[in-house]
Amino acid sequence: MRSVTLLLWISVWSLAVVSNDEATAESLGWSDTFYQYRITFDVNATASGWNVLPITAEQVTAAVNGLEEFHFDPLWFAFNQVVVERVASGESGGKRLDGAGFYLVPDSGELFDQLITGRDQKVQIPTEAGAYYLVRYRSEGASRSPVFHHWLYPDWDGQIADRDLSKKLDLPSSYEPALIQRGKHWHECLLRSDGQPLLVRVKDEFVEGVTEVSVTKVKMVFLAPIDQPGRQQWALYYQPMCGQNLMTPRLRRDRVPSGSADAILVGPAEKYLGNTQYQVAGSAAAEIWFADTTVKLTPKTPVPNSTAQAIRISSARNEAQSFQIVIRPNRPLNFERMRVSDLAGQGHVISSANIDFYAIDYVPITKPSMITPATYLGHVADALVAAQPKHLMPLAGNHGLWLTVRVPSDAPAGRYRGSITIFTDTPEPFEIPLELTVYDFQLPEFSTLQSLFGGQYMAKACVATNDGTGLSIMDFHGLKTKEDLKKLAHKYYEQMSINKFYPKSVALYTEIGMNWSPPPQGYNVDAPGNYFTLRDWDFSEF
Repeated sequence: MRSVTLLLWISVWSLAVVSNDEATAESLGWSDTFYQYRITFDVNATASGWNVLPITAEQVTAAVNGLEEFHFDPLWFAFNQVVVERVASGESGGKRLDGAGFYLVPDSGELFDQLITGRDQKVQIPTEAGAYYLVRYRSEGASRSPVFHHWLYPDWDGQIADRDLSKKLDLPSSYEPALIQRGKHWHECLLRSDGQPLLVRVKDEFVEGVTEVSVTKVKMVFLAPIDQPGRQQWALYYQPMCGQNLMTPRLRRDRVPSGSADAILVGPAEKYLGNTQYQVAGSAAAEIWFADTTVKLTPKTPVPNSTAQAIRISSARNEAQSFQIVIRPNRPLNFERMRVSDLAGQGHVISSANIDFYAIDYVPITKPSMITPATYLGHVADALVAAQPKHLMPLAGNHGLWLTVRVPSDAPAGRYRGSITIFTDTPEPFEIPLELTVYDFQLPEFSTLQSLFGGQYMAKACVATNDGTGLSIMDFHGLKTKEDLKKLAHKYYEQMSINKFYPKSVALYTEIGMNWSPPPQGYNVDAPGNYFTLRDWDFSEF
């Protein structure tokens, strides 16, 4: 929509893909750019072989959070997204330590001690608050999980209350699909206890086909095979994942080895930005920097240290590519306007009419979300509004601009060049070169991806309220009439279509009309032939 457009953030944190001009992966000694964070440890082992190291999810998460405005919760630690290298003094790279990482190890014997009867059966297992439990079960058919009612974030059809228990059952759990594959297969679910009994539903009205069950208390331990004793330096690479479920470690051992080694954190964590953030212009008045669309911007997001001579983006034909330009004022500054030139190259011109830009406005976050692994309270960039003159103050922090380049379907492949000019009250405007690489393929006019991005709550309540009435998108915008609702819905759907993704339905923002006649003998009269008569449907509003 042209008035206000919400950024549809995908929950990722500035994933590094390609290095920029000044900070290549090689110069940083960054051996694998899939991993965004690197933490250095001094390790001292008294003996070779398998060793336990005092490296924890909480320790790694705390080191990462020292770099971030959005703080990760170690509860959702990505145990499978860790690699370790041994680094020799003065070397930029390291030797991968295969087998080092977080292991899931049993911390009890078998806790499920009942025979499976084949009849209705529910088993309660005492648990310890804060401890982890691995539930493994063999099922034939497409049964539900025996612990589906404990899922903290269930699939929509998994939200069934257990009427036999009065307590709240939700627990942090690993992800299981609502429908499991048919045939006899082993499945597993990791849960963290709140101290209440763990209810395992072997057979009831919702669960059937379970033939074997195992429940064990487990723990996550950092283990590594050390080939020689002594002091050495390790680099641990870590990439948080943006899930809302526990991650079950793939690495397993039957027991904890007897050997142990010391591990001391050395200095702060490091972060690889790649080409997701870099400075492109600046003066005593302000610093201008580029941020990829995946970078969540706040007023206090720091200016990156790396620089580049131009903003470089890439796109297929018939695709839109967006990016952010951030102005960080060093003194009171008046933003006046922005101008984007045509992009020329390959004997072809992509008109500036194909380039849209908006100002990014901030919304206050006063309550953490239940479905994100990172916590942030404060202002975060979200809404897109018209880019108008604005007085910028250093204390107010970053002022963001959102640009979108739409590449025509007939644009020849190759490199196009133009510029972005930002006019302020400084004697000279800020001139930023813009380079666009167009790939030699074209996206279809309409996406073949079958998507389901909501959109059915224009008038239907989607947020619960204390009075039970609920709030809709219509209420959020303060609209009252059907005509206003239709205009709003069309603006939402237009933006979705432009960006090649589609809502669940475009037909649920108003009701279906009916032409009907009342019962001939009146209402609430039980008599032969005393029915409503439906003469016709009216789909014009629908």
